Amino acid sequence: MADPDPETPDPLKLAVAEQNMAEAQLETWLSQGDSRAVAVVKKQRCVSQETFDAAVRENIDEFEMEVQEAVDDAKTQFELQGVGCDDIVADVARY
Repeated sequence: MADPDPETPDPLKLAVAEQNMAEAQLETWLSQGDSRAVAVVKKQRCVSQETFDAAVRENIDEFEMEVQEAVDDAKTQFELQGVGCDDIVADVARY
C-alpha cells in the first residue's frame, strides 16, 4: 500500500483544526459578552428536522399516538432536554 501524498491534506486534521478555530472564536465572543456567542450556542442546541421527524414517527409507530399528539409530545420532550425546535416544521400534514 502506498503512503498518502504528503501534499494532500488529511480531512480529519482539517476538520479538527476547523473545529478548534470555531471553539476559540466562540470562547473569545463569550469572554467579551458578544451577542454572537448566544446565537452560536442557541443554534447548536436545536434539533434537526430529520431527528424531529424520526421522533414523531416513533411516537406514532411505537406508542400508537395520533399525529397531533405525537408532534406535541416530540416538541415537549426535546424542549425538556433543553433542545430548541425553533426551525422545525411541525405541520401534522407532514406526517
